[in-house]
Amino acid sequence: MVVTYIRKRLRGAKITAYDFLPAIFGEPMRGEYQKFCRVNDLGKFSFPSSFRNKGLPNLRWCGNVEVLYCPFQVDGWHWVGLVIDIRHWCIHVLDCNPMCVTDVKLDGLLQLIVVLMSLLIRLNRVKSLVELAMELPMPITRIGLPFFCEPPGLSCVVALLVMELHATNFLHLQPRGDRETKCCLSSHSFYANIVTT
Repeated sequence: MVVTYIRKRLRGAKITAYDFLPAIFGEPMRGEYQKFCRVNDLGKFSFPSSFRNKGLPNLRWCGNVEVLYCPFQVDGWHWVGLVIDIRHWCIHVLDCNPMCVTDVKLDGLLQLIVVLMSLLIRLNRVKSLVELAMELPMPITRIGLPFFCEPPGLSCVVALLVMELHATNFLHLQPRGDRETKCCLSSHSFYANIVTT
């Protein structure tokens, strides 16, 4: 629901360089990855129509989108923010509590994104990336956050917040001036209103 508000705001502001994927995007990806792992001939693997533009009309797979943001549940209760950087062909993980999931386990859990994202890009014909998608897997790195969130119930909200801060280049800014302070306060207020309603 929160991602819907974010996407509506992006459309209103005519921001096209990045987009947000809903958290539910991860579930069908998990199912498709299991099917992918069972296929002997990769030429026979195909995504259902729900992954095409017509099935997901609000997802923009055009050349303008350089980064996709997606909240991702890693172990049943802990959430991280995924920064799928299409332009630089890598995945950054925004994790408010890196003690919850080791790097090795996180790499294993994100393998489905690494493998299937290149196939999805080819499926939706982002022509400039087709060759890259066929050759190189997306490397995964964690971005160090300037704060730590211990309560596990808050990781979903924090993941959404840090993804928006990352998208707007406010993630590593300390609120020193009026503009930065206003941005942090407005983000806090926005999420507090959504979570409590």
